[in-house]
Amino acid sequence: MGPDLWLVHNHPDVPRAVPFAPVRFSIMRARVLSSVVVLAVALTGCNGGGDDNGPPTTLPPVTPAASPTEAAGDVPAEATEATPEGAVEFVRYFYDVLERAYAEQDPEALRSVVAPECETCERIMASLTRLREEGLDVNGHTITVTDAVAPATEPNATSTGVTAILTFSEYVETAANGDVVYREDAAEQVVQDVALRRQGHRWLVAEVTES
Repeated sequence: MGPDLWLVHNHPDVPRAVPFAPVRFSIMRARVLSSVVVLAVALTGCNGGGDDNGPPTTLPPVTPAASPTEAAGDVPAEATEATPEGAVEFVRYFYDVLERAYAEQDPEALRSVVAPECETCERIMASLTRLREEGLDVNGHTITVTDAVAPATEPNATSTGVTAILTFSEYVETAANGDVVYREDAAEQVVQDVALRRQGHRWLVAEVTES
């Protein structure tokens, strides 16, 4: 993982350098790809790779049902399944949570869906904390998953990866007095690889990178 990115905020009253990590600057810049590239993640504890060219392998049902604590609140049931399809649904849910976290400047919204080792997630949460502490708003920023795919996995695999193609709306940080302190253009066809691992009866985001 590369060094943290820094940006000088040229606010008229407080020009200074601050650790800066909005959604896309927290992750390596993407090369725009014309098609989905299937990510085969090899994390410690993975029990098998599977054939990326074959149909998804359906994993055995997870039993017993997840407890409310393990399920982390509002995670849809289909996004907890230990299957390639469940991994894809969880990644869609993760980006919904991320969008909501920026709208509410709430770093805690992410904690139930990310693993402690996710360095990118820590930078995103630091950015959310900065927004809240500096009284900045990020209104109307949307993150749309236009496509997502996971490789076939073998039964009882404890990790996998999902490649997501995303569309980001314009990102604007606004101070309480209405001044725009940062603006980032909208972007389409942004490819991000999301590494996942199982914890109990749920998925967690272990890392996010851009291709």
